[in-house]
Amino acid sequence: MENDLRRALDREELRVYYQPIVSLDNGQLAGFEALIRWQHPERGFINPSDFIPLAEDTGLIVPLACGFLKKACQQLSRCSGNHRPIARSL
Repeated sequence: MENDLRRALDREELRVYYQPIVSLDNGQLAGFEALIRWQHPERGFINPSDFIPLAEDTGLIVPLACGFLKKACQQLSRCSGNHRPIARSL
């Protein structure tokens, strides 16, 4: 699985998904958190609890985290435009 993870980093198979954070007081969007997901070409979605510890053990966590943060920040910068500020969690 380590080799698959290395290939996933090269092939950009790791994706950023966003989970909304909704205020229970008023039902309004209060923010969102960015989540990393791995879409393996043959095995489908790989649970983060399966690949994050592997990335930590093999030293791949740094390039994984850097790539994830870069993608999330690029997407956030495109989306922020004229919208009111909301909380973000990466």
